[in-house]
Amino acid sequence: MTVRRVVTGVGPDGKSRVASDSPVAPLTAQALPGYSWHRLWSIDGACTVPNDGAPAPLAEHFPPTHGVRFDIFTVPPAGAKPEPGQIWLELDDGHEVHLQAGDTIVQNGVRHAWRNHSDRPCTMVIFLVGAARQN
Repeated sequence: MTVRRVVTGVGPDGKSRVASDSPVAPLTAQALPGYSWHRLWSIDGACTVPNDGAPAPLAEHFPPTHGVRFDIFTVPPAGAKPEPGQIWLELDDGHEVHLQAGDTIVQNGVRHAWRNHSDRPCTMVIFLVGAARQN
């Protein structure tokens, strides 16, 4: 999949402009073959405006408190049955929530796993917000 990111910013003259327009290469992990993340945008603290639109350096996969990650996430198929565009969210107790194209979920800081019971990859847009854990 080819993913294009267009970022706006403010030029030295104070006017809005296109700061960058380029493809985003997927991030992969050797320990998770077939999984990929296209990092669209990340912030590790408060965002200020105006800014030049330059991407912030990324220290960690998960955002710190008040940070965000905006990604396209691809989960490889398990090959069990042909059901494209579907994914299952598995929780600690084994309960699975079946999600289809157009569904949304707010995964509110709980342990979970993504399961793809189809024979085709499932691609999701994900938005991660850092939070302080109270326990």
